[in-house]
Amino acid sequence: MAVTQKWEVTNLTRDVRDGYVYAVEFKLTATEGAEVIGTTTGEVGFMDKPTTLPSEFIDYSSLDEATTLKWVKDDLGAKKVEEIEKAVESLNKLANGIPW
Repeated sequence: MAVTQKWEVTNLTRDVRDGYVYAVEFKLTATEGAEVIGTTTGEVGFMDKPTTLPSEFIDYSSLDEATTLKWVKDDLGAKKVEEIEKAVESLNKLANGIPW
């Protein structure tokens, strides 16, 4: 059965004065059929707020999840996104313990 992955935004931290997003919390869930086989969470930060907001600035009230997830993946980089996606599919194959 094929593994399906779902990225989602779970929280945004923003400046209430102008809507600048400082941090995005995300969750990645891997499922195989109806069974959840792995979940991981993380956060990316955008702490270097420009003194003037860029012309392409998107107002907080106009943000959507697809745009915000693009920011997350762009910040992480393609290699890290791939590592996270591979790891979340392996979580159900891992176990803790000692053999004695």
